[in-house]
Amino acid sequence: MITYIYFVKCPGCDDEHFDFFDEAKEFALGCLSQKPIITQTEVNRNDFGECTDHCDLGTVWSWEDIV
Repeated sequence: MITYIYFVKCPGCDDEHFDFFDEAKEFALGCLSQKPIITQTEVNRNDFGECTDHCDLGTVWSWEDIV
């Protein structure tokens, strides 16, 4: 089963992860002054929900899209 994780990354801050893009974007919009980006990771899970493989898909949103 393929799932996606969205990471909000800001310079000098800990990454925040979200299961849904809309939640990640809402969080990122709340910290625009810190110049956040959102990256997407594809996760392949087995029948037990365990990660068996993953792939970083790169940046899917940036604070520059708003400015």
